[in-house]
Amino acid sequence: YKYCVSKDTLTIDPQRYVPNGKLDSWKYGLLTGKQVYKNQSGTYILSEKEEYSYGDKEGFGLVVSVDIDNPVIADDKDEAWRRGFYSIYREWNEIPVGTRVLLESTHTKYDGQGRHLATHTDYEYDQSDHALVLSRMSRTVNGSDARSVAYTYPKDYAESVYKRMDSANLYPTVSTVYRKEGKYLSVTTPYEETSPKVFRPVSQAFKYSEGDSDVVRVSNAYDNHGNKRQVIKDGKERLVLLYGYKHHYVVARIENATYAEVSSVFPDKESGIESMSESMDMEAWQSALSSLREALPKARVTTYTVNPQSGSLLSETSPDGTKICYEYDELDRLTKKYRRLKGKIEMLNQYEYRYKTEN
Repeated sequence: YKYCVSKDTLTIDPQRYVPNGKLDSWKYGLLTGKQVYKNQSGTYILSEKEEYSYGDKEGFGLVVSVDIDNPVIADDKDEAWRRGFYSIYREWNEIPVGTRVLLESTHTKYDGQGRHLATHTDYEYDQSDHALVLSRMSRTVNGSDARSVAYTYPKDYAESVYKRMDSANLYPTVSTVYRKEGKYLSVTTPYEETSPKVFRPVSQAFKYSEGDSDVVRVSNAYDNHGNKRQVIKDGKERLVLLYGYKHHYVVARIENATYAEVSSVFPDKESGIESMSESMDMEAWQSALSSLREALPKARVTTYTVNPQSGSLLSETSPDGTKICYEYDELDRLTKKYRRLKGKIEMLNQYEYRYKTEN
């Protein structure tokens, strides 16, 4: 192994002042190389090699305090003056704070016969006031077979929802574009604020050439608590999720039905589901779900019960009525897993726990 190391990484004089420009330990300690050897008849032959190259990204602030035990980062000099970090009675420095990012990597494999396979990857980044993010990754194999992946984030869009995500330092990938030898694939995942300060992906769209229109493959719908309540794939596969225990845990997974069809079975429809989701009474849920199975015979309904204190799964009932039960000890470790079907119990697994020193 080989690392970025400098003997001058950080030096401090006897008065504990930080020498100007020497507080750059963030630049060092990163892996720059690794070699793997294979023992072949007593001779070690190089079989793999990894190489990494880094670049510095500064502009994250200034260290303006001279006390190494209590360094302070300010955005600029004006802020430092306002906060009283500068003083004519003591020494101070303006030391830039940054990070080191991976720019290149090469992974080479050798076959021991003089042949090798080298995969080289280049990395590009975008830096804004709020984030430093990977924007593009390009890869070649033995200098050919070029391919690339490009990413966009909330900061790259003008819509208000993305501006709010950017100001909240939320940076999920919104769009990913893959290119390889003339082939093209774009995957876009738009976001919405499903409840105050809760952002969720509402769909997933694919584009198979740059001139094509987006094809929505997955659509998601959420409740007022940010929980996913419906998923539709390719306009055919439909899934509904119902929640209980004050909206914390899934109590039913319903396939081959829409949320509108499911809610029509409940008294008061959507408001009925909302009040049930607030309840901790699982007997009421089981009664409602039994009615659901009868009203929607083509739907596949799987139900769950959960320990609301720990979140541990207590039971899972499949569409054919098979019930799998789980039991735990006082430390919430699984001890039993068994199946109930038509009044019969079949033990599936049992677990015992002991200290390592115990027999």
